[in-house]
This record gives sequence, structure tokens and C-alpha cells, in this order.
Amino acid sequence: MKRSVLIATTAALCGLGAGWTVRRLPDSGNAQHHTSSASEISGPTSAPLPPPQVFGLPSIDSVVYARGSELRRLIVRFLTAASIEDIEALLAAAIAQGDPRPEVFHYRWQMLTLRRAVELDAPAFHLWVNAFDGFPDADSREQLVSHFFIEWGQYDLEAALAASAGESERTRHIVLGQLGKADPDRALAMMHAEANGKSQRWQRAIETYESKRMADTASDDPRRALEAMLENDASTEELEYDKIGKILDRWSETDPAAAWDWLQGQPIIHYFAERAMTALVNANPDTAMAKLTELDDGAGKRTAAVTMAEAWAKKDIDAALSWALAQPAGIRGKLFNAIATPLAGSDPRRLFQIMIDEGIYGSDQTLNQMEFQYETGSFGSNGSTIGLRKSIEIAAKSIAAEDPRLALTYLGLIGEGDISAISGQWAAKDRSAVLDWAGTLPNGNFKRQVLQPAIATWASEFPGQAAAHLNDIGFTNDRTLAQSLANEWIKTDTDAAIEWARNAGNEALLGTLSAVASQSPPRSAKEAGLIEDTVTRRNAINNVANVWQRTDPGSTVQWIASLPEVDDLATMLRSPSTNWVSREPEAASQWIGSLPAGAARDNAVTGMVSALVSSSNPQKDFEAAAIWADTIQNSRLRQESQKYVRDTLAKRTGEGGAQ
Repeated sequence: MKRSVLIATTAALCGLGAGWTVRRLPDSGNAQHHTSSASEISGPTSAPLPPPQVFGLPSIDSVVYARGSELRRLIVRFLTAASIEDIEALLAAAIAQGDPRPEVFHYRWQMLTLRRAVELDAPAFHLWVNAFDGFPDADSREQLVSHFFIEWGQYDLEAALAASAGESERTRHIVLGQLGKADPDRALAMMHAEANGKSQRWQRAIETYESKRMADTASDDPRRALEAMLENDASTEELEYDKIGKILDRWSETDPAAAWDWLQGQPIIHYFAERAMTALVNANPDTAMAKLTELDDGAGKRTAAVTMAEAWAKKDIDAALSWALAQPAGIRGKLFNAIATPLAGSDPRRLFQIMIDEGIYGSDQTLNQMEFQYETGSFGSNGSTIGLRKSIEIAAKSIAAEDPRLALTYLGLIGEGDISAISGQWAAKDRSAVLDWAGTLPNGNFKRQVLQPAIATWASEFPGQAAAHLNDIGFTNDRTLAQSLANEWIKTDTDAAIEWARNAGNEALLGTLSAVASQSPPRSAKEAGLIEDTVTRRNAINNVANVWQRTDPGSTVQWIASLPEVDDLATMLRSPSTNWVSREPEAASQWIGSLPAGAARDNAVTGMVSALVSSSNPQKDFEAAAIWADTIQNSRLRQESQKYVRDTLAKRTGEGGAQ
């Protein structure tokens, strides 16, 4: 076969002039090449020719270890002049390099190499692959062989089909797939004939071909074909939905209104209504709107309306919006959600303006969504809300790239969105601008979220100045901002951070001690125990315990149990006790067992019982758990622990619930 256009092009890339052609030298032990002048082919030329040049075939090592543009230059030069033996040697060397594999064996170069091997001598290369024993594993061989047959099938399908009969299922499947594009009936017959012993993937391929053939043959009378399928299958579990879907899709391409009408009332409507409505909208939105009005009010109609809005927005977003916003309040928010994502990409400011003008989001809309879900039973509020939040995020980021203040203003007005992320990006560019603007905002959660990233970045350089700024704007006693400030301050001066927090207020102290606990739990625990206000002290101890138990649950349990008002804090012992028993069962059991009778011991034992039979405990001990549960003095806790042990054991042994 003549060389492809690719090879002719690569010759030019290798530096061959228009008057020269590559020719292999006979008896060249090092596989070198030389050029013959154009006059040897087409007669003398009017201008003198330059002296012949000698071009050597690039060494295999130079190709294997080349990178970037040098690799491109060398590999096209190599493939232009290489024999099938040269290509085999190149691949053998590339495979031998192991991990990390050289770039020459990456996908695009491998496919180019295999394509050239097919052009030169595909049967000979196939014999070499079968005889080559240098593959590191079966998967490596399978990958190369399958790519080789992809190229062979495109070059000579019949030869590839015959040769692939002895190859793996994966390779055979690839070649039969190529045959299926040209002759699906023959491919299907061969797949049926070879199905014995094949995997589920092979069977799924057969079903796909059968579905396609059935859809082709059913195109003359799709209604009759569908009704025959429904009549022959006794239940919906036996239906072949892939085949039904293909027939419906073909029908929807030619007569979407008829396909939609037939689907109404059928037992399979819930599986295919969305596809049918989308086809209707794509064909004619006015027809889709008319079909929608014919439906009875209820979940099915509302589901179809949302599908219609989503499909229509892809064709004509203005028309879709106009229709959606004219619908009743109970469905308007859902329809807008379906349009929000493309709107966020095309006109983000308009997205926010519609939400504000129409009251699409906020507490009232949340209530509408909850009522809508309850009424229809067909839409999950979480999925809807998540979809809209994603659209808000896309729109806010787009606007913030030019005007972060406007983006934050929009997010504040609708009460939703990642405010801290937008503010953080702004603060990284102009922290002073963020702080100045935040100073004009009323105290509240929105101001906190705007301030937080700016305070954190400021505190990483000048924590004292950041703290003074919070004092100046009257936003000192805020737990979240204090923790953001302290997270940075404690890296250089923990004492100063704690001293500031003591004077700032209880909320600031709670946030600061939470930050200190991540670095030094004992120091934070000591400060928490000194707090005079009972409620603040309890909250501080709880915060410290939650952080400390992650790294040292034993010390956490012992600290809580040592506090003067342990009865008031006893419930805090459960979680760290559970963690301690899971990590160090003997030490935890011995220490907890030594506690005096009382609420602290009862709660610690409750945590230990939970840990002994926990699903995360690979060495469960139901007997020990039952014995410990019996020692709990508080009757309510004792009964709950005993029942928990019985129920967990029953589930493990398959005996049902507790008796």
C-alpha cells in the first residue's frame, strides 16, 4: 500500500527537501539511510543539486528517552524510515524501561507507532506480539494488542476479524464492534455464536445490538412494537427497558407528539416521560406546552413541567424564563431551578436580579419547596437546593472576577452562597477595601462571613492590629472571628491571644480556646477550667474535649472526670470514653473501673459499652459489654446500654430484634 498522507507529511518535518526521497541502503547493518537526487527519478534539473546527504535512522535509545518536541521530531523521523523489525525493536525497548514508562509509550505515540506497523506488515507484527515475552504483566500486553487491533480493523477489517478470533474477549469485542458499524447483523450473529463462556460485558453488547436492530425494524410501526413488548412481558420487572427506550427515541424523532400521547397511562411512563417531554420541547415548545396543559394536576405534571423548563432553556432561555416565571408560586421556584445553571453561565447578574425581584429564594421559597415536595412526593428538596446553590456559586464567581463587592451584595440580599470564598479572593487582592466595606455593614452573620477571611490574612502578619480593628468596629466578642484571629495569633504568641480574648468577652474566649486546643489541649483545658461563668465554662470544656479526644481520648476522659463539677459535665465523658476503649481497651477499662460510683462513672461506662460492641471494633466483646452495662447505677442508662448490647448481638447473629 502507498504511504499515507501522514507519512508524506512527516518526511517534510524530518527535514527532507522537495527534491529528495528516502531510500533504504542495501546491506546497512546499522539501518542507515541516504538520499538520491530528483534527477535519478525525473531527469536533470536546471539548477545544480546539492551533494547527497546521509540521514541515519534514529537510534532506539534516542527515541525512547526523548521528551517533548524532540520526541515528536525523532519518532516521526523513525517511523518514516523504519521497517517492521525496527518498530518491533522500538516497542520492545520501550516496554523494557518499566515504570515510569517513557513518553514514547504514551497513548498518542503508541497509536501512531501501531498504525505504522499495520501499514508495513500487520500479520508479521501480530506474530511478534504473540511471541514476545517481555511484557511486565497480562494487562500491558492486552492494552497494546487491543490498540493494535483498533488500528488494524480500520485498515483491513476482514484480516483483523480473522486474526482476533484467537485473542482475548476484550480484543475480540473491539473488532466485532468495528464490524457492527458496517454490518450489525453479521456482528450480532457472531457475538451470539461466541457467547458461551463470555462475561456480562459481552452479553450487554449483544443486548445493545439487539435493541438497535429492534428499533430499526420497529420504525415503521413503533406503537405496535411497543404494545407487543408490553403484552408479552408479564410484569415490569421483565421488561427490556433499553430496547423500549430505543424504540421510543426513534418514534420521538419522527412524531414526538404521538409518542408522548401513547406513553400517557402506560406502566412505563415514569421511566420514559422525561425523554419524551425533552423530545417534544426540542421539536416544538408550543406543542410541549399544549401537551403539558392536558395533564391532570399532580406530581406527574409538575415533573414534566420541570423537564420542559430545563430542555426549553437550552433552546431559548428567554422564552423558558418568561414561561416559568408566569407559573404559580408552588412550582415557579422549581422551574427556575431548572433554568438557573445555563442562566448563571450566560447572564449571572440577571440570575440574581430575578431571584431578588421574584422572591425565588429565602425563607418563603424554602417553605414553598418543602410544601411542594410533600404535596408531590416526587422531588427531593436537597437535590433542588443543591442545584440552585451550584448556580449561585457559578454566577457569584463570574461577577466577583470584575466586581467582588457587587457579588457579595447579591449573596447578602438572597441570604445564600459561599460569602467567605468570594470575600477571601477579594481580601487576597485588596484587604483594606474588604475591611472598609465590611465596616459599613450592620453586625450580623453576613458581616462576619465578609470579615473572616480578611481578619485571618491580617492576623497571619499583624495579629495585634487585626484584634485592635475588631475592637474599633465593635465586633470583638464574636466566637467565629476570634477563632480565625487566634488560629494565626497562637503561632507566634499564645499568651497574648488568650489575654486579648479574656478582655474581649466570653464568646471571643470560647473561639480562642477552641483554636488553642488544636495546638495545646492541656493549655486550653487549664484556661477553660478557670472561666467563672457556668454556661461559658461548660461550653469551653465541651469544645476542648471535642478537639483533644481526637488525639488523646485517655487524657480527655481523665481531665473531665477530675473537674470539680463533674456531675454537671458527665455526659461529655461518653464520646472520649468510646474512643479510648476503641484504642486502648485494657488501660481504659482499668481506669474507668477505678472511678467512684456516680454520674461520671455511669457515663464513662456507657461509652465503654458502646465501644466494646461498635461496628468499627474488629474485636467485639459482647460478654464484657453486658457485664459492664449491669454495673451502671442510673436505671435509664443501664437499661439503654443493656438493650443496645442485645440489639447489636441480635443483628450480628441474624436473630432479629431484642426480646
